[in-house]
Amino acid sequence: MSKKRVVHQDYKCSECRDTGWVIVHRDGIRRSIRCPECGLKKIQARLLYDADIPAIYSGMDFKLFSKGDPSQSNAVARTVDFLNKYPRVRRGLLFVGPCGVGKTHLSVALLKALITEKQVRGLFVDEAELLSRLQHSYNPNTLETEERILSRLKNADLLVWDDLGTGRPTEWAKSKISEVINHRYTQCKWTVMSSNYPMPGKTSKWGSLSKSETLEERVGTRLFSRIMEMCEVVEVVGADYRIEIHKAGMDARDKNGSSEDYSSLITEAALICPKCSDGVITVIDSARTTVKGKGPVIDFSSTCSKCGDYSQGRMDLKTGKVEFS
Repeated sequence: MSKKRVVHQDYKCSECRDTGWVIVHRDGIRRSIRCPECGLKKIQARLLYDADIPAIYSGMDFKLFSKGDPSQSNAVARTVDFLNKYPRVRRGLLFVGPCGVGKTHLSVALLKALITEKQVRGLFVDEAELLSRLQHSYNPNTLETEERILSRLKNADLLVWDDLGTGRPTEWAKSKISEVINHRYTQCKWTVMSSNYPMPGKTSKWGSLSKSETLEERVGTRLFSRIMEMCEVVEVVGADYRIEIHKAGMDARDKNGSSEDYSSLITEAALICPKCSDGVITVIDSARTTVKGKGPVIDFSSTCSKCGDYSQGRMDLKTGKVEFS
């Protein structure tokens, strides 16, 4: 009599065998529930993936934010206050200030924190890229439609709108921007915005940047009025981080032993998913640390572009070797 062959397989989660679900018995009834060990991680990974945060911003969080000006410290405090009080907040946030002072950094850090801590269904959009996508949607050969693009923006629980006012100020562009913002205004949905254009009445120059138009002139008085009701204004000033790293003679990846984004290193490696061995992984978070005996490494979390599986790994900065946990 031959013995039955037992096939052993390594799972990242022994509780659910990487399915995300476990069987429990309650009151004599057999139920299927989300795995308490990894179910939440899968939800977070899916929400982060759906948020469309650009790879260059994926590593941004509150710990890496540089606070060289009092306004930056104030901006962090007000952003963290929004995070702690959400969803019991009256209005969204509007970050205004010159380039490179951390407006997008804070917006993305808030979005990521709301997703991971409170499972908020959020979305990131850059205004100029949005208008380009909408124009491209009129191409009969594209699968992306204007209706689908705008619907996602209108219905996200929290929308991060980056670079408000940078799109070409045509009547068509204004109408599409107004359509989204007006919908979110009437439906009382939270929106976080950032803009390089100064508020009305601001006469001082932001460093080397001087805008001839105010934000109100750029987007129109009617829409500006609604934005003022929707958002609390947070002015951020300071040195342009992107310029300062060159003045200091340091690459952005090595400044102060930290970085605003390490995901590009991992993305460039085009790593294959350890689960399905087919799709390329997409980095959703990364941070640099130092391991005794090894030196500097990058710890990262990612999802597969094909199967959607969540994975964690570590890249050795000296050797470039990557190990998945």
